[in-house]
Amino acid sequence: MGAPSDWNFDGNACNATTRVDSGYVPERNVSCTCENETCHVTHLIFKRQNLPGSLPSELVHLHNLKVIRLSSNRLSGSLPPEFADLKNLTDL
Repeated sequence: MGAPSDWNFDGNACNATTRVDSGYVPERNVSCTCENETCHVTHLIFKRQNLPGSLPSELVHLHNLKVIRLSSNRLSGSLPPEFADLKNLTDL
């Protein structure tokens, strides 16, 4: 089972007018760090959102990701093997 089909990875999650929309998250749960005019997603907090399925492998493109908090969801399956490439990830 893959990621929910309504996960939207379009847009700039670090822009104050944009949010990562999973279809379940009622508020902004993304934190970024910005240096000069470049911003990077560092935290994804999707606790207690009743998210089904498995983690999307697209998350591995967030190279500066430090924290993913997904407790109390309905996630299943294994972590994508590409998650080993997230060298900055300290909290999962």
